[in-house]
Amino acid sequence: MLPSIDSVRAVDYHWSWWRFMGLNPPNLEDGLLMRLYNMHRTVWNFFFAICFPLTILINCFVAESFLELCENLFVTMPAFFAIIKYANAWRVRGQLKQIRHILRRLDGRLQTLEEQGLISSADRQCKRMFKALLAFSIALLSSAGLVVHWSPTRQLLFPSWFPWNWWETRQRFVATLLLQLVGLLMHCLIEVCNNTYPQAYLPMVAAHIKALSMRIRRLGQECDQRQEQAYLELVDCIGDHQIILELMDTLEQSLSLACFFQFFCTAMSQCALGLVIFYIDLSPSKLLFPLFMFFGITLETSIICYAAELVFHEGEQLNIAIYSCNWVDLNLKFRRALILMCQRSQKLRVNVAAKLTPIRLATLLAVFKGAYSMFTVLRNVVMRE
Repeated sequence: MLPSIDSVRAVDYHWSWWRFMGLNPPNLEDGLLMRLYNMHRTVWNFFFAICFPLTILINCFVAESFLELCENLFVTMPAFFAIIKYANAWRVRGQLKQIRHILRRLDGRLQTLEEQGLISSADRQCKRMFKALLAFSIALLSSAGLVVHWSPTRQLLFPSWFPWNWWETRQRFVATLLLQLVGLLMHCLIEVCNNTYPQAYLPMVAAHIKALSMRIRRLGQECDQRQEQAYLELVDCIGDHQIILELMDTLEQSLSLACFFQFFCTAMSQCALGLVIFYIDLSPSKLLFPLFMFFGITLETSIICYAAELVFHEGEQLNIAIYSCNWVDLNLKFRRALILMCQRSQKLRVNVAAKLTPIRLATLLAVFKGAYSMFTVLRNVVMRE
């Protein structure tokens, strides 16, 4: 008997933090504990999902020059779109829960330890990526802290606006700095969850497609397997393929807008960062933070495109697996069913962002080209000033 396995464990970190943020309420009766939880999530979202991003957004409107606006913009864009993606995750949380049930249906179809190993490997990969992005976010905050430490004047971790003169006294400065640090830590949690839940679901889909390919390759290969038994196993594989297609439809509905916002945010932020790095005279210590931001924003988009590319690649391998089974020695009924599955699998499914842009590694290059085009236009504006 095979040990139990659960694909949903790949997103355990996300759902645990979403419970803390209020997106995943616990199953409690309408009593004191539930009222306290509702109060907690209302207060938490008001301060960290509304008020804190507003302090960064308002700071753009008080910029006194175009270069100062760009200096604020590369921080404002990720913060602004992080809240939009967070609101989108709130909107599609019902669909994300539905994906959990579909993944568990596919878990029940795993037949060998090798197939389960694929799922376990994808699970570990997703969790490592979550931890790596969280560690990078903390390193990014540390680089901002070093800039504050080395700065000859008082400055905050991120350019922000507060309704008091935080620079006048040391007590106000330290209090504002600590307040911003707490807000940034909570914002990092939002950002990491936003950027890793598509990357967590897509590799699990790819792993299940690969497991299905392995089952299809085995059809007719065993000497003692009867014709009717091979046909019934093929029918089960066709059912599994239908479940995977259903899963991909649900994924596209829930991830489409999030990926589109990520692409747009990446292009805008890279453009603003380019202007800051090349046209603002920064000391080496102050240059560290924009470089970290540039790498982090690029990394966030890269892992989503890479995860979607994995799904596309395994879809191509599924076609090869269909041709690789021992269909030559099986009966006409089996071959007809195999042809139907082959025709369906040849229509490779590509996740699309906002029904406009395919989510693939090639799209990442298109984002870079768009960022460079905007950089060229804005560079001319800077040169005129």
